Amino acid sequence: MNIQLVSGPMFSGKTSFLVRAIQVNLNINRTVFVAKPRRSSRHSVHHLVTHDETKFPCETFEFAYDFLSRIQLPDVLVIDEAHLCDNSILEWIEANSNKDVDLIVGSLNRNHKGEEYLLVSELRKQPCTHLELRSVCSNCGSINADRTFR
Repeated sequence: MNIQLVSGPMFSGKTSFLVRAIQVNLNINRTVFVAKPRRSSRHSVHHLVTHDETKFPCETFEFAYDFLSRIQLPDVLVIDEAHLCDNSILEWIEANSNKDVDLIVGSLNRNHKGEEYLLVSELRKQPCTHLELRSVCSNCGSINADRTFR
């Protein structure tokens, strides 16, 4: 399994990056399966939606391990809003680490207190490519914001 982690605060372009990666992989005829936790219903229950309203269809799930264990593995598996997943996603990744699949994961990197989400910290311990995006701070205007404030 090749893992690519795309993390950052809100408005940093994580979902836009995922949609571009989906389109690139589809253009080269790779099979792509897109999913997100059911708790992620900000714009749409059945679509990944960027802040500029670009949409891409996806499946939703409640429990990551059960759901992902039932799908036929594609060439590329994309999971957005992964910080909302239950911890069983880590078990699924470990159980499937020897599979020939590219896993692209989008997640907030830190909570409003600056604490790294468990999924992000655990994936960073594994061999993976990590793209950590930044955003503009809504409090001070810095272009290097690394978390979302409430």
